[in-house]
Amino acid sequence: MSMMDDTIEQIVKAAKEAVKCYGGDDQYMILEEVSRHLQEEGHTALMVEYLGEEVVNDEQ
Repeated sequence: MSMMDDTIEQIVKAAKEAVKCYGGDDQYMILEEVSRHLQEEGHTALMVEYLGEEVVNDEQ
């Protein structure tokens, strides 16, 4: 397993652990919102990678 795969597994494990005390519907809503936030973070990471610091400076 690669380092990236390990990181993904750690994140998923932590998320599942954090929501285990909630019912199924609440788990779904929380994990969907986390997914949305992570997609935004991924988009930001790509913007910084390809557009450089101007993206970071614009967010402040």
